[in-house]
Amino acid sequence: ESLKQPDAPDNVHQAYAYLFGLYLGDGCISKMNRVHRLRVALDKKYPQVIQSCVDVLETLFPDNQIGIVDCEGCVNVSLYHKHLPKIFPQDGDGKKHEREIKLEGWQQRIVDTYPLEFFRGLYHSDGSRSQNWVKGKNYPRYTFSNHSDDILKLFTDTAEKLGLHWTTANARNVAISR
Repeated sequence: ESLKQPDAPDNVHQAYAYLFGLYLGDGCISKMNRVHRLRVALDKKYPQVIQSCVDVLETLFPDNQIGIVDCEGCVNVSLYHKHLPKIFPQDGDGKKHEREIKLEGWQQRIVDTYPLEFFRGLYHSDGSRSQNWVKGKNYPRYTFSNHSDDILKLFTDTAEKLGLHWTTANARNVAISR
């Protein structure tokens, strides 16, 4: 409930914006008896991203134990909490891209206040960086990929708030080259 309060400490809202982006990209919530488990699958090639996830979970859930499970090619960072569906009301049955992803008013205020953190969370979960050769010159290209039109729109809306020019590479991919 403190997340929904506009007067919550800045670090709480900032941490939530980042974690919310991670959750929308590669997170899921599972019912486990009387509690729920949040699990975020992250590429083990990026230990800084894994540590950032752990850090925000420690900020938001200081009394909870955080689990890190090494899987093939990825790491699952998780914790248990009974109110996760209230903290992430986008939780529901089925795949995220098969259901509507709409922000609650309190979530929108947090995303509007901390767009860079939200953008980082989305990018850290479903983004990549590659080389873009133009007329013999090498430029970085950042790509975000997701099956959900709603999540893609959240990404592009946030990119615009940050002054980033984006283009659609195809139905599932957004590119930022400038």
